[in-house]
Amino acid sequence: MHDQDGFSSQSWVQWRVKDGHKGPMVWEVKHLRFSPVGADGLPGEPLHLVAARDVLNPAELKFFVGDAPEETSVQVLLLVGFSRWRVERCFEDQKSEIGLDQYEGRRY
Repeated sequence: MHDQDGFSSQSWVQWRVKDGHKGPMVWEVKHLRFSPVGADGLPGEPLHLVAARDVLNPAELKFFVGDAPEETSVQVLLLVGFSRWRVERCFEDQKSEIGLDQYEGRRY
């Protein structure tokens, strides 16, 4: 990705993502909209790119890409991005309950 929108020059902004069982989750965030270039060389649909680093451990970085509408707030993008583990856990639990192996059921 070429940094035409100044992503690398943005300052980190602190966001309180949510309250966890160990207290508030606070991350520093950068956000931009970009259009990836397709195989045909034409720009694709605009996407959100969110980079987040843990305030308590700045070496921990997470990146989220999403196709939410342009007006979607950074707060919503963060909440959805950090909820991913819940979805993965649901799939894991359901697969074990019905006896599927580790890689079975990935096409659904």
